Amino acid sequence: MRETTSQMMTNKNLLTIRIFLLLLLVAGALFLRANVVFADALAIGNIDDCGTLRLTGDGCLVFAPDHHAGVYSLDNFGGFGPGDRVHVTGNHDSNYYCDCQSRCIRQNTIIGGCSTLCSGIANDANNDGRMNIADVGVIISLIFQGGDALTCVEQGDCNSNGRIDIGDVTCLIAKIF
Repeated sequence: MRETTSQMMTNKNLLTIRIFLLLLLVAGALFLRANVVFADALAIGNIDDCGTLRLTGDGCLVFAPDHHAGVYSLDNFGGFGPGDRVHVTGNHDSNYYCDCQSRCIRQNTIIGGCSTLCSGIANDANNDGRMNIADVGVIISLIFQGGDALTCVEQGDCNSNGRIDIGDVTCLIAKIF
């Protein structure tokens, strides 16, 4: 008995949906496991990371690091401004309140700009010139295994929320399949 084209497309779509759901399940389990460790690591400690300086809706200049979730106030910006990619070192202290954010990096130093040689292709997290499943792997590695920082954070921020997180994995999978 031969399947019709319509039945074949339905079977292919069901398989794609099943694969997508399986990936979401695995990513969710990894996220829950990693999130407990991640929250403890951010309680207080040193930071040495590249990221982007951004203006918030209320006009505050904040630092959005590549490897740490969220945005942080700095106690000095070293002459850099909104949109600049910078390398910041300092002490992260969630118990100290800064001017614009409750999360602060005190006694920070901006070492200099972080270079970005980006492909310019949206959702190309690994900066190889194409959007594909390898980009999903790079983001999962970054989030759950402390993988290398993305060269072009904006290209990995699929859902455009200003940070790299599990939502970007879901967004990329949806766009690829």
